[in-house]
Amino acid sequence: MKIGQLLVAIALVVGLGMDRAAHADLILDFSPDGSVTSFAVNPGGTVEVPIFLRQVGAGPFAPDITSDGLLGFGFQVDLTSTPGSATATGFSISSPFIDLAGISTLGASSLQLFGDNFAGVTGSAVELARITILGNVAGNTTNITLSDPNPAPLVQDFGTLGSSDLDSQIFSTPATISVTTVPEPGSTLLLVAFSIASFARRRTR
Repeated sequence: MKIGQLLVAIALVVGLGMDRAAHADLILDFSPDGSVTSFAVNPGGTVEVPIFLRQVGAGPFAPDITSDGLLGFGFQVDLTSTPGSATATGFSISSPFIDLAGISTLGASSLQLFGDNFAGVTGSAVELARITILGNVAGNTTNITLSDPNPAPLVQDFGTLGSSDLDSQIFSTPATISVTTVPEPGSTLLLVAFSIASFARRRTR
């Protein structure tokens, strides 16, 4: 085979691999239907950000989480933001999952969540956990990114009754969402009123 033909063959193989990754059947998401693209929180207030394992695509699926129950999960949460932005203040494993190992760790900007269920949880979108986010300075935005907590090939953090080799598929599509700290409506109205009053005084002078 000529060098040119070999390079084309390699490009096709790489392209097919990338296409499969871009059309993964199982993804981590922040709503059961993928409709939520961001969250908002008031300064000093909190918002709960849910995490779902969602099945997408036309099928057939292997595994199919509507029939092959999800036995366990694990993912890392990282918050990246400017100083004074929103921070993580708590988390909960969604029922009927439980955290058997007690190894979930929490910090202001990074945590790991692990859940187990012996019977297997089914559904086209399975809620895994919820993260409580505290809003700090208005106008700042925090990005939440989910990733593989144990990227070594021999460690699989997701498993179903049908398969235990899911990490490479689930984490092939990055899961990221933003949380923006916004002023409370009352504060915004006061600011608008103050601006109008200031403008009126300048016009009078």
